[in-house]
Amino acid sequence: MTPDQLRFHKQEIAKLSAHGWIGPTYSPICAPTIMVDKRDDGTGDRQMRMVVNYQALNALTVVPDFPLPPVQTILEMLSAAKYFPTLDLEAGFHQIHMAKEDRWKTAFRSVLGLFEYKVMPFGLKGAPATFQANINAYLQPLLGHGVIAYLDDVLIYSADLPTHVVLLRKVLSIFLTNQFYPKFRKCQFARQELTYLGYTISAEGIKPAADKIEAIRVWPEVLENEMQAMTPVQQKYSVYDQELLALVTALDKWSHLLRVAKSPPSVSQANESSPDDSEPSAIPPVRPAVSATLDWPAAYAKCPVFRVPYTTAVQAAGATVQLEFRNRLLAFRFVPPFLSVCIHGLWRICVPQFPEFLTHLLYNHYDHITTGHRGQKKTFLSLSKLYYWPGMCTYTKAYVESCTQCRASKSLNQKPAGLLQQLIIPSRRWSHVSLDFITDLPLTTTGHDSILVLVGSLSKMAHFVPAKKTFTAADTVDVLADRLIRYHGLPVVLISDSGPRFQSGLWQQLRARFNIKTRFVFLVSPSKRRPNRTSESDVRTNAPHLHPIRRT
Repeated sequence: MTPDQLRFHKQEIAKLSAHGWIGPTYSPICAPTIMVDKRDDGTGDRQMRMVVNYQALNALTVVPDFPLPPVQTILEMLSAAKYFPTLDLEAGFHQIHMAKEDRWKTAFRSVLGLFEYKVMPFGLKGAPATFQANINAYLQPLLGHGVIAYLDDVLIYSADLPTHVVLLRKVLSIFLTNQFYPKFRKCQFARQELTYLGYTISAEGIKPAADKIEAIRVWPEVLENEMQAMTPVQQKYSVYDQELLALVTALDKWSHLLRVAKSPPSVSQANESSPDDSEPSAIPPVRPAVSATLDWPAAYAKCPVFRVPYTTAVQAAGATVQLEFRNRLLAFRFVPPFLSVCIHGLWRICVPQFPEFLTHLLYNHYDHITTGHRGQKKTFLSLSKLYYWPGMCTYTKAYVESCTQCRASKSLNQKPAGLLQQLIIPSRRWSHVSLDFITDLPLTTTGHDSILVLVGSLSKMAHFVPAKKTFTAADTVDVLADRLIRYHGLPVVLISDSGPRFQSGLWQQLRARFNIKTRFVFLVSPSKRRPNRTSESDVRTNAPHLHPIRRT
């Protein structure tokens, strides 16, 4: 302990002893003590309290099932009340005596010796329920009729001052009769506004206490920075488009904040192009641009995919031209302002692969009120009748999947995922055996091109047996008899994939004859994957000239 902690510790032991709440003991068990800071009482002096760590004792304690009154119910009972006095008991838990035969369980060690509590200490698992049961028993005639008790905090509520005085006298009389003593310097009388259970209560209503929401009230303004390099295509944008690109990127990155914002987003420019420090201006809600504002010819000239077809079609002055495009011969024509391509006998407008064009089309064919969020397939079919750009299906799928409105309102048409079926933990070694073939290895001098891996599920011991890819069920049974059953006995369960070797009639006869259960796994289990990976690594390391190994 620090000098300050030791000083407060001695003071606390002296105080508890003077009140007769603790006494020396020779208990065979004890709990440690620590000193923690107390809330400032307004004097500015440091205050500390002694805490006994009853964690080990609480682990063995059977807690009495007595609930605390719900805070929401307490607040609902305070309607129409105008006066709210409170009574705080002096060390409330210490006003309940411990049974003599149980005092030794509360022993704690101190630098001054070994002590035990004669009264109920703080920190016991069942202390709150015990205290609440006692206080409810004493105040039972008044509970719900102007009196509320939450542990050692008693609240009296009334609509007028005379009723307040009558209830206060009754409560104090009950406390005096049962030797419960309030801490009067912390009590409040005839108050029309006070803080109780973290809420400020008054005749006007109930609201959270100021200190409980201080962190939210002084929440600093959120400032975020984002930097990213422009792609080669974006570097060719005009200065206006590049500045707009920064705005689009910001709106996309922080869209989750803008959806819940009550005020419209704002932007401030502090660069060389705007030397005056103007106030941020509100940005109107973003709407898809109309087709007339999109510069299609300029976009075709900048688009790497359609630059050559556009240039050739423009020179043809509206005539159809045949061009090699993405490894096939297609017909193009340019009818201002659109470049069109003929696919399967249908002319489609070529769409430059720029966000403003793609977003405009997807909005009209998916988000617009006349389309009604029809899903990936229908949206793609609607687009493909009129437009074309490489990767249109992938882009449409990504756009539809990113729609937050559909995620919130539409249901999935998929069956719920099944439960995982964990393999049973074996009770003995080699009772559960995993089988797996590593095939297509280079042919050895003995004619083997595969490895049969046998793994014990409990010990993870493995046998690597030379095998052939052409092994039948009979060959596999012979290998098991020679390399598995001879050394480890008959297994109880054989775990394998659903290959033809393990589905044959011979395999089923073997299983029935010796009462062997089978488990089929459609994915390679970790217990088999690790030995296989080790074996493959050894082969690659020791024979680097071998071709890559494939597993079936």
